[in-house]
Amino acid sequence: MLAVAVSEASVVRARDIQAATGLAASSVHKILQTLVAVRLLERLEREAGEREQRYRRQEHPFWDAANVLSRQAQHSETRTDPDGTSGRMVDHDEDS
Repeated sequence: MLAVAVSEASVVRARDIQAATGLAASSVHKILQTLVAVRLLERLEREAGEREQRYRRQEHPFWDAANVLSRQAQHSETRTDPDGTSGRMVDHDEDS
């Protein structure tokens, strides 16, 4: 879902999601079906001769929240304790 959320394009295809995530086609299609079912994506009509299904991101606060979380994740990293058993999120903007 994050790949759809952070995409600059409002229209996406399954292969775009596969390329961004490395997920198997079956997993991507299942996610897309779920997003359509909860009305976060709209399935677009195919044009004559078009083989790939396209989806349009619907206006919804979820996508804004996903973008905020994505930006926060890009500014943070997981720090693992020396014993390798636990970690905590560290914000790069914090003073160490």
